[in-house]
Amino acid sequence: MKPWFFLPGFMGNSHDFNHLAEAMGLPAPVFWQWPEVDAPVSFEHYAQLAWQHFRAQLPAQFSLYAYSMGGRIASFWWRYDDFQQRCQALVIAGSHPGLAEAQARLQRAQHDARWVQAFASQPLCDVLQRWYQQPVFASLSGQQKARQIANKLQRSGVAYAQILQSASLAHQPLLGDSWRAEPRLSYVAGELDEKFLTLAQQYCCEHQLIRIADCGHMAHWEKPAALADALATRFNTGNNDR
Repeated sequence: MKPWFFLPGFMGNSHDFNHLAEAMGLPAPVFWQWPEVDAPVSFEHYAQLAWQHFRAQLPAQFSLYAYSMGGRIASFWWRYDDFQQRCQALVIAGSHPGLAEAQARLQRAQHDARWVQAFASQPLCDVLQRWYQQPVFASLSGQQKARQIANKLQRSGVAYAQILQSASLAHQPLLGDSWRAEPRLSYVAGELDEKFLTLAQQYCCEHQLIRIADCGHMAHWEKPAALADALATRFNTGNNDR
């Protein structure tokens, strides 16, 4: 396998994957986080900006584990010839394929707009406390949530607001229809993460799906050893040097 790199979710950075990298026998990932923008841009523009930033650390060929928003962005990168030629394996984890219905996109836009306003105008710690009360994070313990919040206080709420508005699911194209046809793509879903496990079953072939037992939305955080074992089994990698 080609060397592994890691793409975080919204508000995350590559150090979110330190425990997974260790379990895979890899060094800690080189630091990377989502680029800030001065004003909201389109999803397509933000994806292109992120690729320009991310590709600078990549070798000629690589494997990529991309979580949540990272998986959504990486799915869009499949449209780039450069990404297609260089990415030898893409593992997306807990990522949404996109919203097909206009009403669903409108509702998501309204939902995200409320969060954007909160991040831009309210104390960041308070907003993060509410963020991690969302059902998708229900499998995290109180201590795990507290660590997530502490890690996310390193940037400003305004920066998060601009990133969220630019990369909102409401503005993402429908990308999941191409997942089944891509032999290099796998999808990680925790068995307790019912929403995204259902989406994975809808948009992926069964052989593409990597299920992590007793795990919710954040497999790399909740069950890094089990995830590393599953990836080693899928890709016959064992412990690799990056």
